[in-house]
Amino acid sequence: GFKRVWVPAIEGGAGLILRASRLQETTGILGLMVAPDQFNGQPLCSVNFWYVVPEARHLGIGRDLLKAAEAIAQDAGCTRMLMGHPLGHTKFFQSQGFKPIEIGYQKVF
Repeated sequence: GFKRVWVPAIEGGAGLILRASRLQETTGILGLMVAPDQFNGQPLCSVNFWYVVPEARHLGIGRDLLKAAEAIAQDAGCTRMLMGHPLGHTKFFQSQGFKPIEIGYQKVF
C-alpha cells in the first residue's frame, strides 16, 4: 500500500517525505503532497503523515519538520495547508497558527 501510493507521488513531483535525524538516526518524518485543490484548482498542501520517535519528542523536531513543510508549500504557491492529527495535539497546532476546520468520520468495512 504505502509504496504503491508514495513512489508514484514522489516520482510525479506531488509527494515529498521530509526526514529529521540526529547522529545518523531518523528521529522524525513528515509526508506531504502538493496538488490542485478539488474546489478551486489552486495549489494545496496536504500533510498526510507525521511522526517523531518517542525519545525525541519535545525537542522541537516536529516543529522543525512542520516549518520545513510550510516553506515547501509556500514555495509551491499554496495558500493553505491541511492536515489531520490525533486527539490531544490541539494546543500545539494552534500555537503554530493552525485553526480547526472540521471533524471527520470513518466507517471501516
